[in-house]
Amino acid sequence: MTNSGNRFVPPIVLIIFGLFSIFSSGTAMNPAASASVVETVNVPLQQFAQATAMWQLTHNAGATGRMEIHIPSLEIYDPNGKLVFSGDNADKNAELLRRLPTGLKDLTPVSPGQDIQKVFTIVPALDKKADALTASHRYTLVLATSLANCAGCKRQDDAENEARSKKDLDVNILRIVLEK
Repeated sequence: MTNSGNRFVPPIVLIIFGLFSIFSSGTAMNPAASASVVETVNVPLQQFAQATAMWQLTHNAGATGRMEIHIPSLEIYDPNGKLVFSGDNADKNAELLRRLPTGLKDLTPVSPGQDIQKVFTIVPALDKKADALTASHRYTLVLATSLANCAGCKRQDDAENEARSKKDLDVNILRIVLEK
């Protein structure tokens, strides 16, 4: 088929070429090309404690019969959502945060069956980020902190800010700020 000496290109060829261009650019298929999820939510301490207690009861995590909430705390989940680090020592957490991303890939699951779904159950406001976190294929840092009179929280928060300023740190960050 000719068109006055110009080549006629069927529309289907243009569509296929357009799709090829999108997928070969790397942004559509490359999870690292998407932005990290960074979210901060404020949660009343009483609500957090009740949700944590309920989660522990339904998952047999409170086998000792006593519930403790440590502030500040840091949990790290691998790209598959498995818990690979849980710490409540502000100085050790700060040290780990300052070293990031070094050592992330060396972390292994610490608790069978414990995954990031726990965070969404305890803090429903973060549930809206679940799909983005799963699709990102990144490590996820979950920091629980408090605003008032918590020296350990300040050390951990300062270390988190240092880590976030690193160009090679490609992680999701969920901050849970507990309020009275």
